Amino acid sequence: MTIQELLHYLIYIVLTVSIPVLTKYFTDWLKEKTKESKFAEIGEIVANVVEETNQTYVDELKKAGEFTKEAQVTALNKSLTKAINLLSDDLKKLIIEYSGDLEGYLTTLIESYIKINK
Repeated sequence: MTIQELLHYLIYIVLTVSIPVLTKYFTDWLKEKTKESKFAEIGEIVANVVEETNQTYVDELKKAGEFTKEAQVTALNKSLTKAINLLSDDLKKLIIEYSGDLEGYLTTLIESYIKINK
């Protein structure tokens, strides 16, 4: 066996082993990037829902001085219901896989967004 044949054989072995490993790495990376994109979409939906609730419900009550604890709970529930209705089934499944609790996760996101915008 010549050195050139040996090098070809070694290259073949390296490629045979490395291609599946690189494919797995790339697939995992792509899945992670897709997941990040979906979580960004969830965040955007929640932000828009909270803004809408503020414009159509909260702002009027605050102007009238009637934004009570009960009204806060109602506003949260309005945002939660709207967010759930706007999320696709895939996004809902992703949240459940990630946190185990769709409503709990969305409630936390909504409350965080409200806190940031105060």
